[in-house]
Amino acid sequence: MTEANKNNDSKGTGLSTNTASLLCYLLLPPFGSIAMVMLEEKSNVDVQFHGWQGIILGFVFWAGLIFIKILELIIGDTLGGILWMLFVLAVFAAGFISAFKAYRGDRWKIPLIGDFAAKKAGV
Repeated sequence: MTEANKNNDSKGTGLSTNTASLLCYLLLPPFGSIAMVMLEEKSNVDVQFHGWQGIILGFVFWAGLIFIKILELIIGDTLGGILWMLFVLAVFAAGFISAFKAYRGDRWKIPLIGDFAAKKAGV
C-alpha cells in the first residue's frame, strides 16, 4: 500500500478515517453523523462506530434539552437553568473527548450510549 493510500484509506467520502471520524462529532450532530454513516463504506467500522455514536449523542442532546425545558416550567428558572448548563457541559465534554479520541484513531465509548453504537456498527 502506498503512503497516499495509508493516509486516505476511506473510500466512501475520500477523507481519511480519522478525519471522517472526527467530522461525525463536529458537523452538528446528529446530521453530520448521519451523512458520514450513509456515505462511508460499511467495511469501515471505525467511521461507522463514531457515526452511530455521534447520531445517538445528537439525539440525546436534543431530547435532553426538550426534557429540561419542560422540567424548567415545573421546578423554576434558576434550578432549570443550572440543570440545563450542566447537561450542555456534559454533552459537549463527551463530544469533545470523542472527537479528540476519534482523530487519534481510538474508539472511546461514551457511557450509556457507546455499547449501543458499537452494536450498530458491528464492532
